[in-house]
Amino acid sequence: MRVPTFVVLGGAAIGAGSVRQLLRAIAAGRLETDRIVVVDRDPACAASRVADSRVQFEAADWADWLDGHLGALGADDQVVPYHWAPHLLVEWLGRQTELVVYPGQPHGIRVPSYQKDRLERYLAWYDKYVKPVGTAGRTSLSPE
Repeated sequence: MRVPTFVVLGGAAIGAGSVRQLLRAIAAGRLETDRIVVVDRDPACAASRVADSRVQFEAADWADWLDGHLGALGADDQVVPYHWAPHLLVEWLGRQTELVVYPGQPHGIRVPSYQKDRLERYLAWYDKYVKPVGTAGRTSLSPE
């Protein structure tokens, strides 16, 4: 996959994680890019310390940056919005994702049955896509 420019909105833990995932995809030969632009208000955020010539950090408010730069991005460039970055990266890496909406739940899921369902989904996804081949995985929250 060739993407001339990735713009990662947010440079704290999630943004820095997005940058690391993009760099891993590049190293694995699954992605080609000229640059990864990270936009965050904090000039000392985690992503600003990534040492890679393709990563360019810009200290700016996201809305202000987008107002000034969005029109300059090309049709093949990609913007990684803060809250959806992990889901987009997973899709770009060729893995399957599923958006699950728990009715009536805010950002922090509080209903125990929904919490259990979410954790079981996480474990199943991990077992399928992340755990090393040949290792035992735990796909349920139930005792073994």
